[in-house]
Amino acid sequence: MNQTPIEKSNEEFDLGKSEPKSNSYPPWSPRFWNGMRLGDFFRLQNENRFRVSPMRFAMFGMITGCASMVSVLSMAQKIFRGRRIDETVIDQPPLFVLGHWRTGTTLLHELLGKDERFSFPTTYDCFCPSHFLISRPLLRWLVSVTLPRRRPMDNMSNGVDFPQEDEFALCALGAPTPYRRIAFPNNGPVHQNLLSMKQVDPDVLEKFRSSLEYFCKALTYRDGKRLLLKSPTHTGRIDFLNELFPRSQFVHLSRHPYSIIPSTIHLWKSLDKYQAFQIPKYTDEQLLEFILDSFELMYESYFEQRKNVDQSNLLEIRFEDMVKDPVECLHQVYTSLGLPNFDEAKPAFLASVEQRKSHQINKKKFDNRIKSAIDSRLKRYMQEFGYEAEELQSKKINSDVA
Repeated sequence: MNQTPIEKSNEEFDLGKSEPKSNSYPPWSPRFWNGMRLGDFFRLQNENRFRVSPMRFAMFGMITGCASMVSVLSMAQKIFRGRRIDETVIDQPPLFVLGHWRTGTTLLHELLGKDERFSFPTTYDCFCPSHFLISRPLLRWLVSVTLPRRRPMDNMSNGVDFPQEDEFALCALGAPTPYRRIAFPNNGPVHQNLLSMKQVDPDVLEKFRSSLEYFCKALTYRDGKRLLLKSPTHTGRIDFLNELFPRSQFVHLSRHPYSIIPSTIHLWKSLDKYQAFQIPKYTDEQLLEFILDSFELMYESYFEQRKNVDQSNLLEIRFEDMVKDPVECLHQVYTSLGLPNFDEAKPAFLASVEQRKSHQINKKKFDNRIKSAIDSRLKRYMQEFGYEAEELQSKKINSDVA
């Protein structure tokens, strides 16, 4: 793959033999669970029988203390802002960025977020979803100084005001979500059916729905703008999202699975290393199986549901095309979805792309057992998005961590 203004490789490795260098994540930096209220935090622990590894006792104690403070702040937000949040009407359908992990959804989310007509959840909002409306002036600086400047799984910049996945906010709100697995990865996946929204228990579905609606109403109450949301977990939820937010629009990013899978393996290892209450003990084979199962579940639903969306409300883009000319890609998004005033936002897009010229990525090579698994299990994905199986010896596939 050709080098682009926002893509510059700095390393190669063989999966299973060595891994790309990760940025550190200090023990005092916030975890996903720091934004949980005390009751939600102990429900998470109880579900997993408090199987906390001894090396994670300090993290458990720190988050327990934080949860007590979060409970107080959450109650304060409910008292002073609760009624106005409940009365907020989301009259502008959100724009959702969809796609599997490591397909460039973060890049597209951040670029689109440069258009000031959009509102998006920031890292602070997602880490503090139950009280961000009242606590931001007081605690933003604390989260800012403790948050690493680079994401631990890749080289992308990080910060409290950066766009962030709303699924992390749902997790902190105590909602059922597949991300609860990250807390106790040795106990196996949870709520996987929420990747397809099929055969979901009505009580679980209502808790998930009410949490997402609350968070979106809180963002709308604060900013009064159209919401720009991104979470890979939303990829198989098109029907659900359209029912909750009628006339929603979607941009889906695809990428060659030879790039996606090795990078996703590294992603989950990094998240489990720094966010879990356990020392991960799963094998590489078990992790690969989990990733492929999730991939198939998500895209079986996506392919089934995308036909229910008007063509003017869904655009599919290949990552490989986006990185060649990101501004032209954005122009395509605006044109296809009928978004107004691209020319007004274009200077901000150009400036953001210019800032990313120095972005360093990791290149990965991987062995034939992973290639064989991809070729057999992700065949439809490759066919649908125009990817072909390739001989690894004849072409190196870039697997950056966008």
